Amino acid sequence: MNWKAQAIAHVFDQIADLSEISGIEPHKSYAYRRAARNIRNVQGSFDRLLEEDGLQGIAGVGPALASKAREIICTGRCEHLERLTEKVPISILDLLQVEGLGLKTAALIHQTLGVSTLDELEGAAREGRLRQIPGMGARRELGILDSLQRKRDHGGMTLDWADGVAASLSESLASHEGIRDVFPVGSLRRRSETIGLLELLVVSQGDGSIEDLSLEELLWVREVRSTPSEARSSWPRLELVLESDEICLIHFVPPEAAGEAMVRLTGAPAHLERLEALGYRCGEVPGGASEEEIYLRLGLPPIAPELRELGDEVDAALEGTLPRLVNQGDLRGDLHCHTEWSDGAASIEDMVTAAQQRGWQYLAITDHSHSLPVVQGLDAAGLRKQAKEIRSVRKRHPGFCLLHGVEVEIGADGSLDLPDEVLLRLDVVVAAVHTGLRGSSEKTTHRLVRAAAHPAVDIIGHPTGRLLSSRHPETPDLEKLLQVCRDSGTAVEINSSPDRLDLPWRWVRRARELGVALVVNSDAHSRHGLGMIRYGVDCARKGWCSAGDLLNGSPASEIQKRFTSRL
Repeated sequence: MNWKAQAIAHVFDQIADLSEISGIEPHKSYAYRRAARNIRNVQGSFDRLLEEDGLQGIAGVGPALASKAREIICTGRCEHLERLTEKVPISILDLLQVEGLGLKTAALIHQTLGVSTLDELEGAAREGRLRQIPGMGARRELGILDSLQRKRDHGGMTLDWADGVAASLSESLASHEGIRDVFPVGSLRRRSETIGLLELLVVSQGDGSIEDLSLEELLWVREVRSTPSEARSSWPRLELVLESDEICLIHFVPPEAAGEAMVRLTGAPAHLERLEALGYRCGEVPGGASEEEIYLRLGLPPIAPELRELGDEVDAALEGTLPRLVNQGDLRGDLHCHTEWSDGAASIEDMVTAAQQRGWQYLAITDHSHSLPVVQGLDAAGLRKQAKEIRSVRKRHPGFCLLHGVEVEIGADGSLDLPDEVLLRLDVVVAAVHTGLRGSSEKTTHRLVRAAAHPAVDIIGHPTGRLLSSRHPETPDLEKLLQVCRDSGTAVEINSSPDRLDLPWRWVRRARELGVALVVNSDAHSRHGLGMIRYGVDCARKGWCSAGDLLNGSPASEIQKRFTSRL
């Protein structure tokens, strides 16, 4: 997504939340949420819409919201949001990142206890004061404390947000005279699941470039700090504190040090330790050497940034056993997406057209089943009606493989939300857990294992149920689940949503070792959402996957054999 669209949508979501929490014009919150969602789903050049004053062509964006959008991009501020935060502190939105706290509960906590930050929330929970809130007992207090601890352990920017911020800063930095190039490094370049510290490498012409930069004028930058060099490098650094409180570290190197800096600043500590054991020394690399040359001097082929984590990738490189990692262009289709038949924003026809524009050969429509309370899901009758439309769309796209499926809810006992006779008539059945995620690991494992062994289930969707930086439920016994999936032939999904990236990459690697079938799915809820599959590919690459390890690395002819139509 274009970073400007992302920034506007983010501010509109904040306005919607604060409007609802404060009770000030709460009816307007829906309008802001709708506009934010549609801005995120814009296809084509968002910059052109800004330049040509075409924002009002986006559904839900009238003159007033278009004016606010231009204000956000031109000034980095939004006066309407600032007026709201005079009455309700924006830090209260952090409470919404805690599992189990919705808008109404957060508002009650703020109004009753004056709590508006995560630290204040933790203090209130530890002191037992949250029990003053209706429906809030000792058990929920403990759950909130546990959620806060998990947030500390796993916090950070999601990849899509970090990409947007990095693109914005890189564009601004690259416009300064004396700067040749700007590259992401660190965990962002390794495509880690969350980014705690954003790092950029600036290739500059001479030391004067640093002093000449007007970094305080960059959008979203609140403060610029100089920071001492550290063990990874002796190059000059600056620290940017962003308006969202994230930190971005800027490393400045001359052109002749760029190759060494890319190696030094990208690799995780274990990777660099293995390189040093082979003779790599910071500062001893010949000037002008590229990354590839540095690895070749150590007797290694180039190692993809995503793999530079645990150190054993260096051993695999020495042994010649590194995989040929999958690329986006290797995928032939997607086996999990949603339409307006449940909680999606596009028609079946629109999703098929978007898939064809991406060069895909097939797409599975897998709308939610009916018992999931937060969506308008499908029962048996609804699926029969949808099947008629599926057949109609197939006729209009004879060269495309359109599969009819469902994302069926796994019940508390592991049973499925639809009868076997209904599921067996579908092409693809994705089974997933969305509710009851606070149960014990044993209960969650039982639910998933029972579903994985069901003869109608083809894919287990987002198996941990996590939402990065917010919801980290009890993790099931993934080793047991993967073994059951291997034995039953059930595939396991790598969900591409940047909020999920589930199966986690370390378990992707284990699944690959066990010979479990894997599939990278977008879980798209719009045409634009199909593009999120890039993040699932990142996760698959970190898990050492090649195209042959993924079901949707296969052509349509093989997919049709595996998912035989039963309609």
